[in-house]
Parts: sequence; C-alpha cells; structure tokens
Amino acid sequence: MKLGDFLSHIAQGEAPDSLRIVFQGKECPTFFLSRLFLEIKKMHPLATVIDAEVQSLAATKAQLAMSFLGNRILSLIKNVHRLDAAAKKSWNVFIKEYQGPHCILFFSNITGSYEGAMSVELPEDVDRKLYRTLCAFFYKAEPDPSFLEKIFS
Repeated sequence: MKLGDFLSHIAQGEAPDSLRIVFQGKECPTFFLSRLFLEIKKMHPLATVIDAEVQSLAATKAQLAMSFLGNRILSLIKNVHRLDAAAKKSWNVFIKEYQGPHCILFFSNITGSYEGAMSVELPEDVDRKLYRTLCAFFYKAEPDPSFLEKIFS
C-alpha cells in the first residue's frame, strides 16, 4: 500500500484490519514515524509505544498477549533496527509470528519479509501528491500553491 493511501484511510478514522503493519523503506524515518504515531494516538487513545531498546521481548510478549474486555490496542514497536544481530533476530521472529489480539506497527528495511502483514511503502522522495496528503494529514490544511510550484517545478 502506498503511504498516501494509508494516511487517507487513517485520517477517515478507519482502523487497520491487519494485526501487523510494516512500514518499509531503505532507512528508518524515526521522526516521521514518531509524528505519525502522535497523530494516530489522537484518533486511537489506547495506542502505545514499545521501545525495543528499553522493554524486553518477554515483557512485550506478555503485554501484547492480553486484551481487556476485547479492546484492541495499536502498538508502535520502535528501534528494533538498532538492536544487535541476536536481539534483532528474536524480535523479528516474534513480529513475523504475531497473531494478535492487538495491532502492531513497525519499520523494516527488508522488503517482502513479513508475509500476511499490511505493507506501507515509505518512498525515498516526496512528490506533489504525497506532499499534499502529508499536509492534509498532519496540518489539516492545503499547502500554499505558490510554495508547491517552488519545490516541485
């Protein structure tokens, strides 16, 4: 799925159907994912952040295995890409095999490696259409047409 399409669905209040959402690109856009998750948290107050550098995999497994009264929580798992090879492998196995009940969001620079997960492509470059979508999503406004002409001509 294209990033613009994903943002449009989220902006309309549509909760993701998938239990695993992988943002895929060459490099992890940490600032972008943090801002995206802040916006998602406004729409889904039960959303949480799990930092793989801070929280153990065992604690994460326990946290994501339970649901209170059927509530579905969106959890952003961040910083897996910063772990050492052994820890990264363990986290990736968990993420690949995760079956719910909650929805996890995460980044991967390995394309096609998460079968059954919703894949959101993070482009290297932003075109005019995506820029407009980003402005609408993050700022609830249309960009100035003269500014668009300057940066996209």
